[in-house]
Amino acid sequence: MIQTSQTDQGTVIMICAIVCVAFIFVSFVGGSAQESVVESVVPVKCWEYSTGTDTARAVSSNATSIFVISGASTVKSLNSIDGKEEWASELGGEIVSNIVAAKERLYVVTSSITANGSSSKNFTLRTLSLATGIPVNSATLPMAETFRLVVEDEIVVAVGSAGSVNAFDPSGAALWNFAIGGKITAGPVAFGSGITLAAEDKTLRHVMVKTGDTTERNTGKASPISLARNANGTVFLGDDRGRLYRINGDTGREDWSFRGGGRFESMEIVGSNVLAASVDNFVYLISGSSGDVIWKRRLPGRLFGKPLILDDQIFVAIIGEPSLFILETSSGKISGRISSAGELGAEPIMATSGELILNLLEKISSYRRGQCRK
Repeated sequence: MIQTSQTDQGTVIMICAIVCVAFIFVSFVGGSAQESVVESVVPVKCWEYSTGTDTARAVSSNATSIFVISGASTVKSLNSIDGKEEWASELGGEIVSNIVAAKERLYVVTSSITANGSSSKNFTLRTLSLATGIPVNSATLPMAETFRLVVEDEIVVAVGSAGSVNAFDPSGAALWNFAIGGKITAGPVAFGSGITLAAEDKTLRHVMVKTGDTTERNTGKASPISLARNANGTVFLGDDRGRLYRINGDTGREDWSFRGGGRFESMEIVGSNVLAASVDNFVYLISGSSGDVIWKRRLPGRLFGKPLILDDQIFVAIIGEPSLFILETSSGKISGRISSAGELGAEPIMATSGELILNLLEKISSYRRGQCRK
């Protein structure tokens, strides 16, 4: 039998204690690490559409197609499953609006130099066949740098950046119009049977698309530059002074306000909360009820376009970065990247059918979570 001294026994006990504590510590840390790991579903590439040397960008979609502006005045339709070109329509002049698809029609605004060669331009709302791209009818619009189109209840509303608001029926016949005394700074956002927009006169307006009837509300301190409405109709505004605030639907007053480090250029509704992107390179998730910050995430640069939301993930493009960052909606943690294998030439879009569309300098790429459609 081997005997040990009291000193040796103490040493053994101390070593055992250290090992036990270390084991407990490692087990605790390991468990925490496992609990904090964010599993990310990185979308897979499904197809590419080569644009060659032409300047082309995907700008909108419907359930089956991706709509592309190619050059200054060509509209193309790509199949959202395989990216194959379905048709192309040369409209002449320059496209100065978004593209909206509704039932069998596609709507877009073009500008062109007048026939006598003067510097003034004609602005035209064009209606195309959704199946073929062939022009169906057209209507004249007042002058503006750009237009934003919204289709509600089969009525097309063209909101000009200079303050004009014009409505047309599916045949192109004018229904109503009015002019705001100043530029449009935020919106339009569709809600119910109307659209909501804000102007540089610090007034928030909600316009009923069938009648043109308008309710107005002064927003107070500064001109809103971003606007969102949730399912209940609550209005959230971001202004050029770096404030984000909620407007009370009954009183028209602020329920709460939050100040960031720069102006909020985009806002999106996420459940009952607001996802807001600021020019200080931060993305914030703000509680819609209280205005408290749920989380914030600093990114390595300024956002290229607005954040794109797909279920439990947020995709953000950064100016000068050759990839998209994936953030978890619940926590804001960066959980992955999509390597674009090329420089982004325009902001990405989220297709109606669930594809994430990247606009690269010489190609358009489609990504999808899970498996590609066939």
